[in-house]
Amino acid sequence: MKIFLVDDDPSLRSFVERWLTSLDRHELWIFDEAASAIDALPEQSPCLVLSDLDMPGLSGEELAQAAARLPRPPRVVLMSGDHDRLERARGLAEATLQKPFSFGELLSLIETRDTDRAC
Repeated sequence: MKIFLVDDDPSLRSFVERWLTSLDRHELWIFDEAASAIDALPEQSPCLVLSDLDMPGLSGEELAQAAARLPRPPRVVLMSGDHDRLERARGLAEATLQKPFSFGELLSLIETRDTDRAC
């Protein structure tokens, strides 16, 4: 499954990359800001976008909105350590993930399949 990971925190990107790479069943694209991910969305057509909400420049909310406008929108999971902001963004994503989270929590969201998508 092609996954976009978008987060400005290098330690979180490293954590997620290490674990998902070890599974050897996902194609992981890593971005440190939302604008680059938005630019890559139409051409790369990810199955899942896993994005932080609070980043310099464009936010995770803006990324989720851009993904929703695609002809075949990917699943979106938004992450944040700010519980209130996560609650406000809930309508923009299939799921939300409160930071810090465990790999098990992340994996259960990633492994959830949408039968309408060929991923």
